Amino acid sequence: MKANVKRLVFVIVFVLVCINALGGYAEDVKKTVEVYFNLANFKVNGRQVMADSINYNGKNYLPVRDISEMLYSNVSWDAATNTVEIKSGRIDRYSVKLCSNIQFEYNALKEMSESIHGLANGLNVVIKEMTSYGTITLLDTINAAINDYYKDLESHKEIVEGYIALAKDYGLDVSDMATLVDDCEKILKKVSLAASNLKSFYKTAEEDYLQDYYKLVNSATELYLSTNKTAHIKYIEYFNKVQDLLQ
Repeated sequence: MKANVKRLVFVIVFVLVCINALGGYAEDVKKTVEVYFNLANFKVNGRQVMADSINYNGKNYLPVRDISEMLYSNVSWDAATNTVEIKSGRIDRYSVKLCSNIQFEYNALKEMSESIHGLANGLNVVIKEMTSYGTITLLDTINAAINDYYKDLESHKEIVEGYIALAKDYGLDVSDMATLVDDCEKILKKVSLAASNLKSFYKTAEEDYLQDYYKLVNSATELYLSTNKTAHIKYIEYFNKVQDLLQ
């Protein structure tokens, strides 16, 4: 955009807001200053700023309207008060898509916690209907499901890492996604250990295994409730964010 950097002496009209310590009023001051034109290139969210800039006293100045519109904000001028007003507006489609994907991932983690906790409910069914026939088969089925969820969580870890990095570029903090994935994994480990204790109780009839089973299931349920609630709150937050962006 700017092949050469030109040093020019130019009449620049600066509106300097000079706060008077006594009266608290502002006044306009006209000064003739030496500036550099187009000393640097500028990008907004990866897009080149196609506007002239000046460098004065080591600081770069760019047109308010050009920068604001690239940030999808609305700029207006109030002649009565000599005021430039900037209002945040819609952001680019990629940001909408990113927020939408984040919304769905929070919901996916919410549903994941529900499904994992559902395995604990399945173990409770085993307790109620424990018989010599079919109990081991049912426990093996639950253990197979547990292994599948471990694989699913590994996939979610990769997805979440990507979203955290992308969101950071847009000033969004979704690092709690990683915590939610970890919590889902903790719930799963508790359910897995509970299933192991239940299987041992079935084989030995030792009450210690049953007591440990109940402790693990109760602990898994407590963690599930907090994890599910957090994921749901974040899902609603980003659902509303997407709706606001689309207005």
